Amino acid sequence: GIYAGAGIGLSMLDGDVQNDPFYALRGGVDIEVFPGLHLDVSVQYRFNDKNDLKDQDTEIDADTLYLGAALRLSL
Repeated sequence: GIYAGAGIGLSMLDGDVQNDPFYALRGGVDIEVFPGLHLDVSVQYRFNDKNDLKDQDTEIDADTLYLGAALRLSL
């Protein structure tokens, strides 16, 4: 079936947890190709309100788009 979700998390850089959280949106489709074999195709978008990292002088564009696919075997 089709699924979607949203979440929030914290990043780590060199063992230090960053102050500003990131936000994530994910959606995908899970298709049963054969009995017991599923194909899961998804896309995830992560972004931050602030792009500066703690103890760093550089601002970066931390928006990221992940595309993924997985084959899953049901036993």
